[in-house]
Amino acid sequence: MIIEKFRMKGIVFQRGESGIRRPSRILDEISEKLKDNSIVLLIDEYDAPLTHHLNQPEELSSITKILNNFYATIKQYSGKFRLIFITGVTRTSRVSIFSAFNNLLDLSLREEFNSILGFTQDELSKYFDPYIEKAAKVLKMSKNDVYACIKHHYDGFKFSLESEQTLYNPWSLLNFFSNPKLGFKNYWFDSGGTPSIIMQYLKIDESFDFLDYNKRYLLLDIDKLSSKYEITNIPREILLYQAGYFTICGEQDGMALLVLPNVEVEESLLKLYLQENNLEPSLELRQIIKDISKAIDSKNLIIIVDLFNSILNECISSASNTFDDERSVRDIIYTALISIPSVQQIKERDTAKGKSDLELITAKTCMVIEFKRTYSTRGPEASLQKAIEQIKKNRYGLLFSKTRYLYRVAMVISTEEKKILLDYCQEID
Repeated sequence: MIIEKFRMKGIVFQRGESGIRRPSRILDEISEKLKDNSIVLLIDEYDAPLTHHLNQPEELSSITKILNNFYATIKQYSGKFRLIFITGVTRTSRVSIFSAFNNLLDLSLREEFNSILGFTQDELSKYFDPYIEKAAKVLKMSKNDVYACIKHHYDGFKFSLESEQTLYNPWSLLNFFSNPKLGFKNYWFDSGGTPSIIMQYLKIDESFDFLDYNKRYLLLDIDKLSSKYEITNIPREILLYQAGYFTICGEQDGMALLVLPNVEVEESLLKLYLQENNLEPSLELRQIIKDISKAIDSKNLIIIVDLFNSILNECISSASNTFDDERSVRDIIYTALISIPSVQQIKERDTAKGKSDLELITAKTCMVIEFKRTYSTRGPEASLQKAIEQIKKNRYGLLFSKTRYLYRVAMVISTEEKKILLDYCQEID
């Protein structure tokens, strides 16, 4: 009964002329009714009140005092708690918040706790195989292909340098299983891909360009992973790591190697870039995009290239260097197409011979695209030939030859003209 009463009342902070009231009255009541070492206290996103007010110094200072008061009060009743578990995004150096606690154990980088934050590959196979089988039937794919796509989209997280296991995002995985007919959607972005720390930080650092980090790795001093920073002055790379965009991959030359964990997170990074720069496709273009499956099935390369160029024209600013990087061009096209239920998008499908740039799959057709951009030392004809050679050498898309019509295309991106050159796009037999 006392627990129910506690839930109903909650802990309320009020500020008045006399200062900040301490939540001791409710804890006094709890301590009288419950035995020592009997309460488990869970505090999720301890830093959320701080990260919502990064650009409001006075409010930030006031909230810090409130939190300090709260944790000091909790400390007074520490004998009543069996366990206090605290989660958050940042590792703040505002130590006054936790000054009352001298026995906190930081689990962030501990190998033995790595697997509690997601599903392992063994857990996926052991507990979710029937759901994989159901998804395979719904999507008309083989079980092996579903496993591969799930891994491509939702796996890859690791929270310890020593751990060998990567983890699947539980939220995304469970959402996929609940409605597999929607395909391999991005659930991470809508649920947590735009944490308040990111959005507030953009107001402080307007030069922060997320596209700078698209599909790149980071090398950081290992000590920086566990360092604490002023919440208003977190280094960009650390911020992206703490917010979940980059994850630990391993150790390289005595440094921590961080990577984008999976397609879902890569896509979220691009979405954030487009959203923050007001470069998302227009409503009119989104309506046209919905019909791309018809162009794919009819092999209408003119319509496809025109659509791709329309996407690039609307989603890349004139000052951007995006056309200097064929991967970023590909990813922006990929992100614009991701919401189409009739087309499954896969980028960089990993095969024994290499990774294809982009696959667009309908119920009838698999369109495999290899992009190559021009350089000052390599014109469009040479770029086209290089793309053709790579498609043939690596046998891209051949696994679909028995289940869908295979349509393989080499496309040349002109860095100078900032578009895909239709005259240098060619279907490959």
